[in-house]
Amino acid sequence: ILIMTKKDLCDIEKTNKWIKYYESLGYNVLLMDLTNNKDYKKLIGMTDNITKDIQEKRMAKGLKKGDIKVLVIGVPNAGKSTLINSLVGRSVAKTGNKPGVTKSISWLKTPYNILLLDTPGILWPKIDDKIVGLNLASTAAIKEEILPIVDIGTYILTFLQNNYPNILQEKY
Repeated sequence: ILIMTKKDLCDIEKTNKWIKYYESLGYNVLLMDLTNNKDYKKLIGMTDNITKDIQEKRMAKGLKKGDIKVLVIGVPNAGKSTLINSLVGRSVAKTGNKPGVTKSISWLKTPYNILLLDTPGILWPKIDDKIVGLNLASTAAIKEEILPIVDIGTYILTFLQNNYPNILQEKY
């Protein structure tokens, strides 16, 4: 399951194009607002649906339903820990608006027969494309110290002016 977070912040029209693209590659895609309980119910339902055949085979052999093991992986500051905390039902994964908050790998149990493997955010070992670096810095996926803050701010404002001028006009 490919989960796209921050639904409340995205350009839904462009995001829907990405959803269709990933679905065409065979992914089950779910766009989530991590503050919305209905989206979590969709995720649990999708997980149950995907693992239905496996669970039925277990039960046919006289075994009870097994825990579904799920790897939670993605770029830093995408909402992985927020997702995990909501699924577990309590604050077990430290969250923060910066990369590198999760330092280790750990298994966490949910009340939904799902075991989550929490991992630190991952990125390419080297980012050669300056635009990719600025995009990652703009979402706090890489440390602030990597690129000059003025370059990041200028990039964000230029991007907004070129793509979403109404946002700037409404705000300022």
